[in-house]
Amino acid sequence: MKESEEKYPLSVIMSSLELVDEIGTEKVLEIIDEHAKRIKEELDELRKEEIRTYRLVKG
Repeated sequence: MKESEEKYPLSVIMSSLELVDEIGTEKVLEIIDEHAKRIKEELDELRKEEIRTYRLVKG
């Protein structure tokens, strides 16, 4: 996986949609699924950090 793919999974999803005719629908769906899961993991981690920060600030 390229470094840019690791940093910007949404960009990979968007560019894959543009290439659907070249790489095929099945491949595009695989890419979207993989990177959507990464986005969810990142959002879950951000939420955990938000909760930790709130607890620290609240005291």
